[in-house]
Amino acid sequence: MKKITIYSTILFLFLITKTKTKTETKDVIELNYLNFDSIVLKNYDQDVFVVFAAEWCPHCQKLMPEWNKAASTLKGLIIFGHVDSSDQVLNQKYQIKGFPTIKLFKHTKEGGVKEVIDYNGQREFNSLKNFALSFLESYVVDLQNVDQWISSTQDRKKVVLFPSSKFNDVPPLFKGLSRDFRGDLGFGVVFQNNPDHKYLMQMFGVDNSPKIVILDKNGSPISYYSGKTEYKQLKKYLSSFVSSTSENFENFENENEQENEQENQENQENQKNQNFIHQMTNQNYQDICFLQKKGLCVILTLSEFNKNQNEEEKISLFEQMMIKLRKDPLFKSFSYINFLESDIDNSNDFMENLGDITDLSKNHELFVINPKKSKMVVFEGKLEDELEVYNFLDHIISGEGKFISLNKNQKKEL
Repeated sequence: MKKITIYSTILFLFLITKTKTKTETKDVIELNYLNFDSIVLKNYDQDVFVVFAAEWCPHCQKLMPEWNKAASTLKGLIIFGHVDSSDQVLNQKYQIKGFPTIKLFKHTKEGGVKEVIDYNGQREFNSLKNFALSFLESYVVDLQNVDQWISSTQDRKKVVLFPSSKFNDVPPLFKGLSRDFRGDLGFGVVFQNNPDHKYLMQMFGVDNSPKIVILDKNGSPISYYSGKTEYKQLKKYLSSFVSSTSENFENFENENEQENEQENQENQENQKNQNFIHQMTNQNYQDICFLQKKGLCVILTLSEFNKNQNEEEKISLFEQMMIKLRKDPLFKSFSYINFLESDIDNSNDFMENLGDITDLSKNHELFVINPKKSKMVVFEGKLEDELEVYNFLDHIISGEGKFISLNKNQKKEL
C-alpha cells in the first residue's frame, strides 16, 4: 500500500489573541501580505510607521532596538510595524530595493492612506520618534476665548489640559487622545503664558498643573483626572464620559479589573493552543473531520505521486502559511489551526472514505471538506505559492469555491 502523510486543519470560532512578534516586543506588529491591508491601509485612526528589514542585515540588527524603543514610547499614538525580507509580495508592491527601508503611511482625517512617506533620517530613537510625531494630527483648541469654545461644543463634554510650564505646544499624548475622541469630546488646552491662565484655573477649580479636568456640556467641571499620565489609562478614563450610561469615573476601576481578567483568560487560551501539531490516523479521521458541527477540515496529502518538491519543504511551507492565517485579522472568527499528522497504512480505504478522489490525489495535494454539508473542494494551484493558497481558503470562507459531494458510501457512514 502507498503511504500518505496527512496534515489536517480544523477551524473553530473564537476571538484571536495577540502573539509576540519576531521583533521580540508586542508593541511592534509583525506584518505580512495577509494582514497588511487591514492593519495599514484600512486603518482609520493612527498613522503606521513600517520598517522592511532582514535578519541577516547588520544595519537592520542595529536599528531594531531603536525601533522597538520608539514603538513602546509612542504606543497608542503611532502604529509601528515590521515586514520581513522574505515577504516578496510586499517587497515588490512597495519596490523595496534594500534593507532596512522605512516608510510612514499617513492617514487622512476621514480614514485611509493619504500618502506614503519615505524616511531617510538617522536610524536612532529620537530621530524616529520626532519624525513620526511630526505627522500626528491635533484636534486641541488653544483656549484664548473659552466662552466661544464652550458655546461651539455644547453638544459634547469637554477635556481641558493645564500643562506644566515646560510645554509651549500640545503634548503628543493629548494630541493622540484628541484624535481618538474627535467628534465625541471637545479638547482644549490652557498654556501658562495664556493671559487668562489664573482666571481659568479658578473658573475650573484647578489648583496646580499639570492637571486634566472634565467639563459637562455647559462648561462646568465634573471630574479631575488623578491617574497615571499614560495612553491606555487616560483613554479608558475618557471613554467613560463618552458612553451614555457613564457620567463620570465611578466605573473606571471595575472596568479595568474586568479587562485584566479577560486578558488573562485569553492568554491562558492562547497557551493551550501553542502545541497544535497532533496525529491523525485512519481510525480517528472521522472524529476529526466529520463529527465536527462547525468549521472546515483542510487536508494536505504528501504521497509518492507528488514528488516535485521535498516533503519536508512542503510541510514547512504549509505550517508557516497556516501560522500566518492564524494570526491574520481576516481570520479572526477562527480560533486556531490544528495540524494532525500520522502515516495512514490503508491509504486506498482512507481515500475511498473521503470520496472518489483517488485519481485526483495524484495531481492535487490540498482538499477542504465541509462536514456539515458532506462536500469537498480541491485546490488546483501550486502549494508553494502562499498567496494562491491563501486566496483559495479565503474564497471558501467567503462562501465561494466549487464544492463537490462526497460519495454515497461516505454519506451513509455519516
